[in-house]
Amino acid sequence: MANGLSQLSEGFPESSSTVNWNAIILIDGIALARGYAAPGETCRIPGLGDVSVDWVRSILSDALVDVLVHNGVDITTYASATRYTPRPINVAVKVRDGFSCVVRDCHRNRRVERDHRDEYAATHDTSYANLWRICPEDHDAKTHHGDRLERHDHDWW
Repeated sequence: MANGLSQLSEGFPESSSTVNWNAIILIDGIALARGYAAPGETCRIPGLGDVSVDWVRSILSDALVDVLVHNGVDITTYASATRYTPRPINVAVKVRDGFSCVVRDCHRNRRVERDHRDEYAATHDTSYANLWRICPEDHDAKTHHGDRLERHDHDWW
């Protein structure tokens, strides 16, 4: 993996000591290395839309970058026995669930937080598969008022 990252970083400016950007960018590794996205390749910011590979390359020296590489490490292999959630899982959950509550017709996008699908106290499971993004109101209803969420097709009810 180290060789792959060093090959991808060739031709990029040296890092500065200041981080000016913190963004989640989905980009095909080959497009990043090549300098442009070919038809069918991805270069976008989830929730905002497509961005140019040139722009992504221009911010890399000033950015805290989370790289999600297709066909690389399977994010579901990360897990923790503590409530601490490793950064790769946080990023993957945001990309999968988006930036609003997963509950159907909720659409709240302020203060959305990670929640354990199966209660942490019972399972001690902080894996990608056991986390989702949920608003404080739905989280409270689930945790303290007996509501439960069920998956129907691609929606949570």
